Amino acid sequence: MTVGKVADDTVLNDLVATDMVNHAAGPQGRDGLKTILRTIEVDLGPTELEQHHLIGAGGLVVQHVTLHGTHRASTMPLLADAPVTGRSEVRRAELVELVVEPGRVHRCKGAQAFVANG
Repeated sequence: MTVGKVADDTVLNDLVATDMVNHAAGPQGRDGLKTILRTIEVDLGPTELEQHHLIGAGGLVVQHVTLHGTHRASTMPLLADAPVTGRSEVRRAELVELVVEPGRVHRCKGAQAFVANG
């Protein structure tokens, strides 16, 4: 299990295709993913990532992570009905399937659940 801070999104330039298809969210492509990550940081930041499993075979990678943060805003659709308290630790458990072709992520599918504490 690894816990770390969410990194600068410029690393995505080397890892994600510009036209990546994101089946789990509206914003598309590398820039769409950057928008999603910035929105998560605004809504739940500062965030920490806890990695449980990272499994790869051929061009398929599955990642099981939990994102930890404090609910500070509700700008993302998944948090639209959640009251902002500024005190609650929010955990976002996620299982992400990534399709990697010539060294870059080309497709992303994810299942997630939010859990608010305190």
